[in-house]
Amino acid sequence: MLEAEKQVPATSAEPVLIYTLPFIEFWIALLSALAIFNFQTTLMHKLFLLASLCCITYHGFSQKGIQGVIQAERSFAANTVANGIKTGFLQATDSTGKIFNNGVARNCVKVYSAQPDGPALLNWGPEHAAVSSSGDFGFTTGPYHLKPNRNSDSIRGRGQYNTIWHITPQGEWKFLADMGIRYNDIREIPDQVSQVDLATIQKETFTQQAVTAADQQLNVLIAQKAGKAFTGFISDLSWFNYNGKSPAHGKTAVENQMAQLPAGMVFEYMDGGIAASKDMAYTYGTITHENRKDNYMRVWCRQNGQWVILLQVISW
Repeated sequence: MLEAEKQVPATSAEPVLIYTLPFIEFWIALLSALAIFNFQTTLMHKLFLLASLCCITYHGFSQKGIQGVIQAERSFAANTVANGIKTGFLQATDSTGKIFNNGVARNCVKVYSAQPDGPALLNWGPEHAAVSSSGDFGFTTGPYHLKPNRNSDSIRGRGQYNTIWHITPQGEWKFLADMGIRYNDIREIPDQVSQVDLATIQKETFTQQAVTAADQQLNVLIAQKAGKAFTGFISDLSWFNYNGKSPAHGKTAVENQMAQLPAGMVFEYMDGGIAASKDMAYTYGTITHENRKDNYMRVWCRQNGQWVILLQVISW
């Protein structure tokens, strides 16, 4: 990515639908409910009903499951397109949410709060998503387009965003980590999203300590075998985003892409997190090679006694 892009992995799609539909549903529900009251109903009762419906609508907007995480990403993108990159990211990030730049994991709130909003237009949309069996933790990935000025028709930056999401105790989808890669291929923002829902497939549970150990083990293997180290961690569920290249997904495509990983890259674990259902987790860290430092991010699950990387991002 461009340096400006590294602080902004992004997306867009259907802003009118996303923002209009909840209000339509709200007013239909409100009018239907009020119809059951006669004109003798007190104003206080009506106000109480209105407040209750507002709460119901709000929590419905943060639904669990695969459609919930897809909608969260699309809403994030639509808000960013409508109100600017700074506003979009500050409203979508968790208070601990991380963005990445030259090997450094930075707090998104601190970064964007300290800078003015600019004229750039960032637009993106999900093409692949996965969610834990608890339905409150997952990720999406898809192409982004960057224009230096929102009034310009020229797209100057293209690439793939990758966002890790969870539902907060307040019932809102917020992102925990956001990392992007660049490529020059012309890839349009898709309408359809491929999906992995761990509630519908065989999976195993694990601890944060176990996935940290797996991440570190893989990093040791990369130092020894370069791209061949990934072979035992790839399945047909895997999706890899490698800087400078279009996404690879599925076992064969990923193995072919990772065969091009140069020798001598040093991967080091930094941190991560795990779903409440303990069947999906993410890790991130640094990549050092040829006096240059950057970042990686992974999403993990386990199947049939084996670790599986659902998402691998290599921003180097």
